[in-house]
Amino acid sequence: MTTEEATPVVSIDYDKIMAELAEPFPAELLRENPAKRLTYVPIAEVIARLNRVLGVQNWSTEILRAWREPDHPDWVISQVRLTIRIGSQTITREGIGGQQVKFRKSGDVVDLGDEFKGAYSDALKKAAQSLGVGLELARTDEALAYVEDTYEAPAEPTPESKVYTVLKGHIDSMSPDQKMELKTWWGSMYPGQGAPSTTSSLDALNAAIIEAVKITTPGMIAVNPNTGESLEG
Repeated sequence: MTTEEATPVVSIDYDKIMAELAEPFPAELLRENPAKRLTYVPIAEVIARLNRVLGVQNWSTEILRAWREPDHPDWVISQVRLTIRIGSQTITREGIGGQQVKFRKSGDVVDLGDEFKGAYSDALKKAAQSLGVGLELARTDEALAYVEDTYEAPAEPTPESKVYTVLKGHIDSMSPDQKMELKTWWGSMYPGQGAPSTTSSLDALNAAIIEAVKITTPGMIAVNPNTGESLEG
């Protein structure tokens, strides 16, 4: 082997990795918050999912801001950037989370450090949701409206529903202009089929995921693991 010999291209199954990130959490790992009437996944399980699917060396976080609003000092707010690496590709997502400050009867704060930690955890979970992690627990009104006429959650996850969950994660993280671009692309490629849903074909859903990544990550280069073809954004 010479130093001039080209480095072989490593095929990265991007869709498989994204599907594993978006896999619904088992019921035994979920927790209930009766006061807020919601079901949530603990931050430790989100971190474990990122470690298992991506590898500890392939993701990182950065606290962009952490603050208390002067008009609302009983809340800590945190803005976090999550960076993941899949092969040669780097993807970043941001999330904003909050934690209510707890006070003693004397008016002193119980533990402000814990509240900043809670705000960070909340922000990280929201950033990870845009990649599909725990997204089934945080459906937004906008996401529901996008597929309200066609989406029905199956009793048992089908291959189409799993891939659709990944696609929806991308849609949720898009700006309005990016969503319109994807919607226009879908309409031109699959006219008369309505919005993407769990009843769409696997080929169509996978193609939509690739198009969504191209729209949100300009310049991305990936390799189709089935054909070896380079996919450029």
